[in-house]
Amino acid sequence: MPVGQRLADERRARGKSMADICAATRIMASKIDALEHDRHDELPAPAYTRGYISAYAKALGLDPAPFLAEYERDIGQAAPGVRLSEMPEMESVVPLGHQAHAVPKRIWIAAIAVVIAVSLVAWVARLLGGPSDQVPPVPPAETAPESAPASVSPGAVSTEAETPNASEAPAAEESVAAGQPFVVKVAVAAGAASWIRVTIDGRVAYEGTLTGGSAKEWTAERQAVVRAGKPSAVTLTKDGVPVSFASAGGVGVATITVSP
Repeated sequence: MPVGQRLADERRARGKSMADICAATRIMASKIDALEHDRHDELPAPAYTRGYISAYAKALGLDPAPFLAEYERDIGQAAPGVRLSEMPEMESVVPLGHQAHAVPKRIWIAAIAVVIAVSLVAWVARLLGGPSDQVPPVPPAETAPESAPASVSPGAVSTEAETPNASEAPAAEESVAAGQPFVVKVAVAAGAASWIRVTIDGRVAYEGTLTGGSAKEWTAERQAVVRAGKPSAVTLTKDGVPVSFASAGGVGVATITVSP
């Protein structure tokens, strides 16, 4: 019985289809069909056909040797001095999945060369191009210095009413002869708040907002200048004696100078 017919009978006996053999051996279906029907003129050289037969038999779980011997008898061209077990097996003529979709090396090289060329042209264009159109940074705006309070002549106690938006002239405080030190205390009524600036002997000792119930005190030797944004909520004392912002009427910013 021809070897191709024997292989086909063994395949059918095991319930396998031709597609099963193609998948197991990776041999094209046209070659499997030519082998099973002994169309040797459609098969490759005997060495490759032996590889087909060996792979086919192994896919069926059979020993390839008897089938190879049958093939030698069929073609009557058994190679003298060569053992059938040493015959080379034909590798699959159907490319593997990763081989079928692999990109040829020359295409990769060409793509890399194109990328390098484009990058080089862009770099040269930047070098030969005109001046940068980048907008220079805008210098920061200069802010006007804060105006100082109007000058207040020294005295025992004096008050001056001001409006919150009124411009202030630079201070020109006269020196006051050192006298008996005294304590100035500022307190804000509960539930209220007021901006306060206290200048002791020519130096700003405090500037900020005091909330309701807060109090601060300082010791002065020559004079103390107290400014309040909401004088009606502020209580000022000198050595425990209240000093009034009455002249401000409780409206606007009021300044009071306290001396020994």
